[in-house]
Amino acid sequence: MVKGLVNGFPNYYNPLMIDIAKGKGLFWLGSTLAIGLIFSTSIASNVVRDIKVRDRTISVKGYATKPIQADIASWFGEFKVRGVNLVDTSKIVEKNKTRVRDYLDKGGFDATGTNFLAPSVTILYKKDGEGRNTHAIESYIVEQSFYIQSRDVKLVKNLSTNVGVLLEDGLEFTSRSPVFKFTKLEDWKLILLKLARQNAKQRADILVGEGGVTVGDVRSASQGVFQITRWDDTKVTSYGTNDTTAIDKNICAVVTMEYELR
Repeated sequence: MVKGLVNGFPNYYNPLMIDIAKGKGLFWLGSTLAIGLIFSTSIASNVVRDIKVRDRTISVKGYATKPIQADIASWFGEFKVRGVNLVDTSKIVEKNKTRVRDYLDKGGFDATGTNFLAPSVTILYKKDGEGRNTHAIESYIVEQSFYIQSRDVKLVKNLSTNVGVLLEDGLEFTSRSPVFKFTKLEDWKLILLKLARQNAKQRADILVGEGGVTVGDVRSASQGVFQITRWDDTKVTSYGTNDTTAIDKNICAVVTMEYELR
């Protein structure tokens, strides 16, 4: 036993009891810290597990296509008349315009709907002995363009295809390829987007398969550009395609969907 004074009075204490008390204190402190560490580790592991589950996603593209036909067509043509006198050449141009109208009428198109553009005139000058142009006019070339437009796309195609009869008739004629357009895309956009989204979900389900994981909520969705392609063309571009060369076409809608995996 050790005696000392506390506030002037004797105080007895046992060093062994102090050591024991210290030991118990350290024991409880260590136990508390260990339990706290285990509890914290358990919480942390659950948080990490939840984060990993939430971060598991799958991203797929969905497609929807619809066959369509162009609903409006345009066709451009041009003929030339050459002459040494501008007045006489212009008269021939008018006669040839009548020949073009007759061709369209016989082909089934109402020629009153023909649009003739302003003619262009090229002046050819005589050349001197060294091959340089002089101020003397040698002849004129008058170019006359026209175009037609119709909802009867097959009629326009036939007219552009059979234009050889004008060549046989003596016209210096040039035909451009007809343009076939589809003007009702807006009527189909929402329907195709819905079908493309359904297709994306089906693809995600197939990719996940029997792995014990299911496709959950949508994380994100984005729409690609709509494509209008020839019926026999499967090309899809990032900037979009709008074919004008064929009557029979396909509309293609593309979406990108990201789903949570559960």
